[in-house]
Amino acid sequence: MPYTWTDPDVFISHGGVDVFNVYPDNCANDPPSECRFGFDPACADDCDDRVFDVDDVTPLLPVATRMACAGEAAALITVLIDAGYLTADGFVIDGMLHTDARSIRLAVAAMRGDGDA
Repeated sequence: MPYTWTDPDVFISHGGVDVFNVYPDNCANDPPSECRFGFDPACADDCDDRVFDVDDVTPLLPVATRMACAGEAAALITVLIDAGYLTADGFVIDGMLHTDARSIRLAVAAMRGDGDA
């Protein structure tokens, strides 16, 4: 059966950064993921490299902020943008741009002193 590309919906647009929904199994008819998001509209599939899991990056924020935004992905993403971690190009962690999920997880782990993620 032929497929038709459909751009994913914008989950949140804030501070010049658009964050896109991603869809399990790359199917726009399914509900979007509640914790995985993309950096650009080409990231409709939750397995794409330019997709991040909000749970992986919340350790970048102070504990009080995490607790205040618990369970609210839009609030967490807004705070990450305002703090300068999330940009239109990816995550900036310790002055370096990270654009893929593995790199982001490793950078967060290194920042926390956890070693490999």
